[in-house]
Amino acid sequence: MPGCRFGHEVRGVAPDPRRWIDAALAWYFVAVWDSGYLATKIALQYAPPFTFLTLRYLFGLACLVPVVWKSRREPAAAVD
Repeated sequence: MPGCRFGHEVRGVAPDPRRWIDAALAWYFVAVWDSGYLATKIALQYAPPFTFLTLRYLFGLACLVPVVWKSRREPAAAVD
């Protein structure tokens, strides 16, 4: 049963806890990518291009740092 198709849950198999992170990152990417053109057209009326790009990258970094921080794993302890 582990090879169940179409993403249906299988009884007795625990859901993958990282699956929601993957879905959230995919939706984040789509939202940022789709809104980029419109935001650029509007923002370039009020700010020089390099200022706008700097602000845009800082905003993207601020959005991704919590996701990376949350998904970090502790290094495994060395076994002697």
